[in-house]
Amino acid sequence: MTTAKKKLHRQPEAVANLIRIPEKVRVRAVKEPEYDCQECQDRGWKCTDDAWSVRPCDCQRPDRNVRLLRSRLLAAGLKAREIRAAFAQWDDNYEPEPQWAIDWLGWTMTGGEAPESLRDETRPEGPSGWCLSLFGPTGVGKTMCSAKIARAYIEAGGRDLMWTSVRTLYRDVQRQKGQDGWSSLEIRLEQAELVVMDELGAVRRGSRADEELDWWDARLSERERGDLSTVINSNAEGPDDFDPRVASRLAAGYYRLLTGPDRRDG
Repeated sequence: MTTAKKKLHRQPEAVANLIRIPEKVRVRAVKEPEYDCQECQDRGWKCTDDAWSVRPCDCQRPDRNVRLLRSRLLAAGLKAREIRAAFAQWDDNYEPEPQWAIDWLGWTMTGGEAPESLRDETRPEGPSGWCLSLFGPTGVGKTMCSAKIARAYIEAGGRDLMWTSVRTLYRDVQRQKGQDGWSSLEIRLEQAELVVMDELGAVRRGSRADEELDWWDARLSERERGDLSTVINSNAEGPDDFDPRVASRLAAGYYRLLTGPDRRDG
């Protein structure tokens, strides 16, 4: 053994100092990048089990659910403005957020006693559940409230929604009628689980011919008889502004007068 080797053998600390890596050049552990989703590493896609194809990651499901919800609202008849209203934030400067409207939807779908938010001193037992009428001037949130009801219905799993404008529906039905005197719109209006009728002010007292008023009265009668949920929007001040043939049916349901400035002016 050489002299140098003997010295290293006798001094173990000297050997350790020779092989110790200085702090400045020591290799540090690489920090793993942080991802919101570890499965797809925020790419939005991941391989299938057989690794032959890719599919959207579950982390993208909320966005896909929103797109699916919008497409179902569109298929039910809502226009772009009404769909935007369904997702818009409620403005507290107007009526309080319409939780009572969602309460009405849950009650009319499940039955039972009327919730406290729908009772008043005149009818402590609650109104008839088949109809919810929203009255008030333009821009106070009637359409937004109805759109939020439609959204809640779809989110709860409902698939039988019809949104229609009273202003044009009667004319469209007459155009579509076949030789048997019926149209698919008319049948749908009478059988859909939830129908939202916008702009019912078109059938206020003295605004329509007797034939059309009789037609609307018959459609509302069918829905009331079947206890089918119906939301009605009107710029009237209450049921008394309508022809008696329609007013009596609206008064039997739950109705509310929305107030406030016209938000469309802002």
